Amino acid sequence: MFNKVLIGLRSHPELIILGLMVMIIAMLIIPLPTYLIDFLIGLNLTLAILVFLGSFYVDRILSFSSFPSILLITTLFRLALAISTSRLILLEADAGEIITSFGEFVIGDSLVVGFVIFSIVTIVQFIVITKGSERVAEVAARFSLDGMPGKQMSIDADLRAGIIDADLAKERRSVLERESQLYGSFDGAMKFIKGDAIANIIIIFVNIIGGLSVGVGQNGMDFSTALTVYTILTVGDGLVSQIPALLIAISAGFIVTRVNGDSDNMGQNIMSQLLSNSFVIIVTCVLALSIGLLPGFPLLVFLCLAVILGIYFYFKFKKKGVEETVVEGDITVGLEPYNQDDDISLGIINKLDQVITETVPLVLIMNSVQAKKYTEINLADRIRSQFFIEYGIRIPGIVIREGEGLNDEDVILMLNEVRASQFKIYHDLVLLVEYSDEVVSTLIKKPIIVNSNGEQYYWVTKSDAQKLAVILARPWMKCTIIYLYVWRIILMSILVYKKPNIFLIN
Repeated sequence: MFNKVLIGLRSHPELIILGLMVMIIAMLIIPLPTYLIDFLIGLNLTLAILVFLGSFYVDRILSFSSFPSILLITTLFRLALAISTSRLILLEADAGEIITSFGEFVIGDSLVVGFVIFSIVTIVQFIVITKGSERVAEVAARFSLDGMPGKQMSIDADLRAGIIDADLAKERRSVLERESQLYGSFDGAMKFIKGDAIANIIIIFVNIIGGLSVGVGQNGMDFSTALTVYTILTVGDGLVSQIPALLIAISAGFIVTRVNGDSDNMGQNIMSQLLSNSFVIIVTCVLALSIGLLPGFPLLVFLCLAVILGIYFYFKFKKKGVEETVVEGDITVGLEPYNQDDDISLGIINKLDQVITETVPLVLIMNSVQAKKYTEINLADRIRSQFFIEYGIRIPGIVIREGEGLNDEDVILMLNEVRASQFKIYHDLVLLVEYSDEVVSTLIKKPIIVNSNGEQYYWVTKSDAQKLAVILARPWMKCTIIYLYVWRIILMSILVYKKPNIFLIN
């Protein structure tokens, strides 16, 4: 029977949340015994710790998109628990072992100390954390909604340029919609925490005033005894309720202040960014040691802190070097001549995407057979690497798309979604350039190919190209030719406008 219940809960976990909501409603009506109150207080504290750790280790805001709903449920649970404990305090002058022990431990022999501690916790939660998180959520929601049209247009532009397909565009639109809804929910959900803090303050005064009235008027206690008993219970109840509320408020602050796009959790980001600068660590170490030398300050404390920072600096930065860009293959500035054994004369640079993009997207459209071949040999990255080597400008990822109705030799070059050039590449032939009249008279006659720009070239077989190389003819292979067209279109675009900022992206 028990196994069936576990299997049912595993297949329908929403029943747990539904049962919790039913229990919250029942707590508002039905008086609960002290042992059950202790269990619910422990459950409240455990849930708060679970939410706190979950928000700390979240990688992206959307991975914890249920957080606004969690805020609502936990707030209702704490308020229902506060009503149940207040009922026990006023009726029986008892609220369970946890509240009594907590009140006696915190207050001790001084009621003033208990009130001061409770006031500090409440002020920190309400004024510092809750108000700050509320403002951050409000601004984030405003900017998220204002930026939605631009993000939608960016997705549509990427789709038209062929950078992404329809499925990926649909997924990005869904993520964008969820993100905007989440930020809008955060703006309202932070009011739950704010209202919870205000309600706890009111409950404290109601319990003390009501407890004194019940203790003196109905239970026959003297004023001093009633003040001691009900103050201990009330302050203990307030602190037991405020600590989970404080954890939830901190969790909300973690979520709303998290920046999207970070792959690590918040703790890793803080440590890596805070301790990444060697100069900052050294200066902090010296200042900590200097503070310890001030008259009256404990030197041992600041000396230990300075030593810890110094040890961290030594092990962190003693072998730190500058990571260099690695170039695969034999790359030279300019184009290499034809090599019969290797058609790929363009090099490739690792981690080129780390360089800032300075130009608009480019698309090469071919038929399906040639598009697959050029994708397999990584032509797009080789063209980008060669252009970066020669000019120091990183052109964005070149997209090789399949076009319908194209012959094997047809190639279309799209610049910023506009057709910039159309040319032919005879993949089984070699393009002949820098030839003399002697070469023209001796080569096997091939058709003269005239492209859309009116340019004429000779195409010869690979065997003829080897023979003609002896008489100073310079042949080029297909990868080099495609690179030359991309190179020419980019430079011509800059020269036509005479203003690089029209073509380049900030």
